[in-house]
Amino acid sequence: MDEQTKTYPAAANDAIAQSPTANWWDSGWQHWAFAGLICAAYVWLDVGTRWDLAGTYELDKDTNLFARIATGYRAPSMQGRLIFLSSVPSFADAERALSYEAGIKQDLFDKRARMSASVFQYRVKDKQLTATSGTINMNQLINADKVTGQGVELDFQANLSESLRATIGGSYNDTEIDDADLSVRT
Repeated sequence: MDEQTKTYPAAANDAIAQSPTANWWDSGWQHWAFAGLICAAYVWLDVGTRWDLAGTYELDKDTNLFARIATGYRAPSMQGRLIFLSSVPSFADAERALSYEAGIKQDLFDKRARMSASVFQYRVKDKQLTATSGTINMNQLINADKVTGQGVELDFQANLSESLRATIGGSYNDTEIDDADLSVRT
């Protein structure tokens, strides 16, 4: 057997075993891994199960119908910017959302243009907002009990030439904050 094809048993003190990353678990990382598991368990218990159900139906070779229902979650937030030494950061609780969307996408003019239209509706519980004072440069995080919204979106894209593309879009949004404790001062 020549020198190039010989195999050697791994030595107990080889370079890999002596590298700083070889024993990462024993070097304190187990504490971070355990803390990560605890945080993940806390988030899972607090957030619960979130899901997303979506579907697409091909009406013909150029037209697709689509629909989606989903839940969402935004973690609690903290505004950490302190204006004065006596300032206290503001906090907002987690928010949870449920949304619906349905629409159509269609390729036009031998796929040189595309049109899409959709309608949507959503509800958010404990919506995180930023309230401003209006007279001085200060703001505070707050939660609104319930926010609802619905609307329509339209979009049109066209490839006018190899180097020129045009896009136009628009939307109508109708939103409402439902919280007896919040108001807008004029």
